[in-house]
Amino acid sequence: VKECVNKPAFAVLMRQKSTDAQYKILEVLIHDTKVELHPDFTVYLNGQLVENLREIPQEIVITKYEHQIILYTPVGLSIRFSPFSMDSIIEIELSAVYHSSVCGLLGN
Repeated sequence: VKECVNKPAFAVLMRQKSTDAQYKILEVLIHDTKVELHPDFTVYLNGQLVENLREIPQEIVITKYEHQIILYTPVGLSIRFSPFSMDSIIEIELSAVYHSSVCGLLGN
């Protein structure tokens, strides 16, 4: 799902790791920042492994729980990623300001 405008504020993508079809990576693009959430609960910021969640910019909040990772963004997007289910469940919540301006699986 992404904001369908000329310069989108965000995009949310799911991709499989090329060597393991069960290993799915959630990519979240927020302006010029790329956050990757992996099923083993590792987090990458702009391609670099994040050892401590405090290294992430303050406006992006990531919380890890036993079976899910929750990401909050400054653009009105929050994501709940549960990689341990059979199909890696992703729940996306968007601010009402994006009504009629998103495309992809969530579409209008």
